[in-house]
Amino acid sequence: MKTSPPPVAPDTGAALKWWNLGSTLACQEGGLIRWQHHHRRDGTLPAFHPLSLADGVEMTWMAPPDHPWHRGLWFAWKYINGLNFWNEDRATGVFDGRVQIQSHQATPADDHSANLALTLRYMDGRDVALMTEDRRLFMSPLDAREDYFINWTSSFTAATPVELEREIPPHLPNGTRYGGYAGLAYRPTPQATDWVLTDSEGRRDLAIHGQRARWLDISFRNRLTNRTSGITLLDHPGNPGSPTPWYVLLETEKNVIKGGAALLYEQGLRLNAGDGLVLRYRILVHHGAADVDRIEPHWRALAAL
Repeated sequence: MKTSPPPVAPDTGAALKWWNLGSTLACQEGGLIRWQHHHRRDGTLPAFHPLSLADGVEMTWMAPPDHPWHRGLWFAWKYINGLNFWNEDRATGVFDGRVQIQSHQATPADDHSANLALTLRYMDGRDVALMTEDRRLFMSPLDAREDYFINWTSSFTAATPVELEREIPPHLPNGTRYGGYAGLAYRPTPQATDWVLTDSEGRRDLAIHGQRARWLDISFRNRLTNRTSGITLLDHPGNPGSPTPWYVLLETEKNVIKGGAALLYEQGLRLNAGDGLVLRYRILVHHGAADVDRIEPHWRALAAL
């Protein structure tokens, strides 16, 4: 099973340090990893892990045993022309389709922000390109509360006619219990407990599943620190079908929780050769429980982009 490498070994110095190792970019300060992005060229999906608070407390889980294809914070299509790009075969560790990183450029700054540009190709089993993606990520500096955000823009272009699909959700004919997922997703740390999921419409927990909202927040208490924090996923109003439906996986007894923007929840999407698709999101990493008065300004800022 292919997984991204563990975080780089922290330096003991207090100054801001950037680890730009070709396959990863990490922001470290005071010997603590604030965030790390993995972009290896071996077919492993690009992903953030860890996303941490300013004090180094991790917020993400990479490749948990129950769903080893969950990769902290990541984006994955489920099916492109019937090929599975979400999860690899458990026995062989091989995907039906392959994501090829053609290029990446990291531009870190002294204010702790960074820009990361990736060019991706979505390949079929014969190494023929189905679609390309130009991904632009901006990681912000800390604000006064020591929170930060990631602006995420993915611009896709179909190289050939493509059908973007998912497992059919249960409320539709021939649906499956777990159907509907594809897109931006977040898996919290195994130390998360006392979870509270909230959306922009005031719904909680599983009541959010399959429903449309401008944002989804996943907050929790950390078993190690006994402090509450969370991550908010915000949907840009210009995204197709916005506000997006949200996918929620919540199995308390198994310590399984995942949330994601489910663009394809109600129906798949067809792109003709040369067609483009642009998706924009913001990811807010915050201290404390979900606070509408703090989240809404982030949504307005995203909407203005």
